[in-house]
Amino acid sequence: MADEASDTVGGAMRIFLGTAGFVSFLIGAEILREGGPAWVGASLIAAAFPIYLSPAAWKFVVSRFGRNDVKLSLSYLSDRDSSLGPAIIRMARNSAWGRWYAAQQLVATGSPIDQLHLYQIAASVVMEKILDGDLVVRGRRRNPNRLDYEVIPARDWHSSWLHFLRDSIALWKMHVVPRGGVEINPDGTMRASDNTAAHRTSLLDYDSLIVDAYQFETLWPKTDALADKKRRKFLRQAWWRGLNKDERRRLS
Repeated sequence: MADEASDTVGGAMRIFLGTAGFVSFLIGAEILREGGPAWVGASLIAAAFPIYLSPAAWKFVVSRFGRNDVKLSLSYLSDRDSSLGPAIIRMARNSAWGRWYAAQQLVATGSPIDQLHLYQIAASVVMEKILDGDLVVRGRRRNPNRLDYEVIPARDWHSSWLHFLRDSIALWKMHVVPRGGVEINPDGTMRASDNTAAHRTSLLDYDSLIVDAYQFETLWPKTDALADKKRRKFLRQAWWRGLNKDERRRLS
């Protein structure tokens, strides 16, 4: 059992602490028995118990609070399993990359960035990571008998792209669009203009797409030394030129 536990870092640490606590107790007791300095022996015995019990205490803490450790570390996403569309929108508005890009556009055009433009650029950046296999997306098929989410292979995304449209309920809604062109109707619905392209993608079979928020924020963190430095430089230029105050405040 000890050999199996020592195969992992956590198991090896538990064995080490348990042994250290036991040895500390034996040395302290031996010092007292031999008439050595009483304070040294007592100190070693007193320290032995918390050291010996620390692995059990740590295991309790992890089992009690371990489920929330990822959620507590998230900066702008609230759920471990986050919908892809809303995640992209939050990334565009809150990540270091999104705020840098918006600050750059503020200086370049003199006006706040158009939301649709920002979300489309963010979607293309996310798509690159999906195609490279750096971001895993899971999907739930349009089948009432299949409620589980399955990993979508990166190769399946080559036949599609992500597109945002204004939505009367959610303000913005992300659509998976087959490459080859689509027709956008006045009511906001879309129809593939190339049936061959539409049949070439399997992503239209999914009614929900989610990502791991921890992995997503690792790729696009809220703070990044280089991006933040560039953003602050653009904001200083925007301040000197007296550009939109509200946008400068949002990006600060």
